[in-house]
Amino acid sequence: MLDSNPVTAILLLLGLGLLDHPLTKLSRRAYFKYMYRYIEFESIYPTSEKSSIWRRIASLLVLSFFLLVIWKVRELTGSESVGILYRWLVGFSLGTYLLIDLRHLESLLLNRLYAYTEDISGKLSYRASFSMKISAVHFFSTFLILAAVLVIQPDISILGIACAAIFLALRNLLLA
Repeated sequence: MLDSNPVTAILLLLGLGLLDHPLTKLSRRAYFKYMYRYIEFESIYPTSEKSSIWRRIASLLVLSFFLLVIWKVRELTGSESVGILYRWLVGFSLGTYLLIDLRHLESLLLNRLYAYTEDISGKLSYRASFSMKISAVHFFSTFLILAAVLVIQPDISILGIACAAIFLALRNLLLA
């Protein structure tokens, strides 16, 4: 499906990439509304919203353009290696945004859990670097699951998603 026409992959990429911004805002807002009662950590504050949105849109458009060019080169040359590159890049780019969006969705769900429970008392406090390490563990565990899937069903797009998971884990560890 994603192999025969790049439009589907590009639309998925744009959708997942643009969904990241509102999910980030919602999870940040929900944290301060619900979780702040129980967990306090130094937040990593975003850059200005306008520049952040424009950078996100620009990077999505550039990535979409590269996907389109690589797909066209594959179609014109019939090269198997270019096809492999295209499928890996589709997996990596979609996987990156999908994993980040899932992490934000997980935060939203946890915020809702904290909002309506009486099972928690006290307050936990930690620094932003520890929060990044928690995210790195989450992404690494996703990588391990995808690695197991690769053993059973080798696929270059799944390899791209697994590479995205390990990339995000390493990125968060480096930011920590």
